Amino acid sequence: LKAGVNVCLGTDGASSNNTLDMLTEMQYASMLAKGSTKDPTVVTAREALEMATLRGARALGLGKETGSLAVGKAADMVAVDLGQLEASPIFDPLGHLVYTNSREVTHVWVDGRCLVYGGEVLTVTVDMAKTD
Repeated sequence: LKAGVNVCLGTDGASSNNTLDMLTEMQYASMLAKGSTKDPTVVTAREALEMATLRGARALGLGKETGSLAVGKAADMVAVDLGQLEASPIFDPLGHLVYTNSREVTHVWVDGRCLVYGGEVLTVTVDMAKTD
């Protein structure tokens, strides 16, 4: 990052710790960087979020179309509940989003369309997801 390299994150299954959980990938990227450099200030929560959003869009050549919330861009958003007791108190919401394991995705919107509402997937059933 310090050298100006566009480091970004993505998921695709087996090579992503067998999960498609970008929140966990942000956590691992930040914590691995801190541990390997022995510097707790590298790859901050904000940088990890940028690696998962803005930097990823840039890497795909889509920085003008997606990667951030702005008028005219594709509007993909996730709402995360950080209100569990074990995650309290919250002093830094972004830090909690990246570093806590006590979080629950409650809503997902893709291109402005709600696909998850109240933690329930609206577009496919669990059985469909298991077979596809």
